[in-house]
Amino acid sequence: MKVSGYQIFWIVSVSSMIVFSYLPIKLAAEKSHQDSWISILLGGMIMMAITWMVLLVCRQNMDKTLVGFMKDLLGTVLGKIIVTAYFLHWFMQMSLIAKGTADFQNLVMLHNTPMIVILSCMMFLAVYALYRGGITVIGRCAEIIGPLFVFMLYAQLFLNPQDMDMKRILPIYADTGWFSILEGTLSSVNYMIDPSIILMLFFFAENKQTASRAILWGTAVSMLWGVIATLVVLFVTG
Repeated sequence: MKVSGYQIFWIVSVSSMIVFSYLPIKLAAEKSHQDSWISILLGGMIMMAITWMVLLVCRQNMDKTLVGFMKDLLGTVLGKIIVTAYFLHWFMQMSLIAKGTADFQNLVMLHNTPMIVILSCMMFLAVYALYRGGITVIGRCAEIIGPLFVFMLYAQLFLNPQDMDMKRILPIYADTGWFSILEGTLSSVNYMIDPSIILMLFFFAENKQTASRAILWGTAVSMLWGVIATLVVLFVTG
């Protein structure tokens, strides 16, 4: 099973933007208020640096899966422990996102539908796609859905210009200071993007060089989305 660099770009972009929209903006705003966009920008720079370092590790172990090179780097016992902990963390994070998606669907479209029914339908779709084609199906879905999804997310930010006032982000820095801005960065950066998804995807890339560029660009697109989305929220709500 292989995926192209183009498919990896959309997988990283879509998954990162979904995770990014879930908590980071809220956590940054609680600490740094109208300067939360600076916290998000700093967090984005940190995540780009982490992504670059993860890519260096992946390129040194191009012919190995995550499980394989973790065992080589850390030993069989410690490697298995860390990989197990990583997968448990991944499933917990995905369960939170799945529940959030089901809550949104229940609130907006399916008011009287039991939550277990919505979750069951989502899980059936995911399991069926993996059963039929694994990562290949995910890549093909991403390259079709990805452009539409990213376009809609960016476009909807600018649908209510009459409610935006750029002066609502003022004063910059004066009311919060660097400590609050950094506090907002540290509280939100853990929930921005999970660069460790790269550790799983990179092994399946057809062209490793193209995949590296695609991952960096995908991360950059989602980071740009985070900064612009935070600014738009501040322009509207203050």
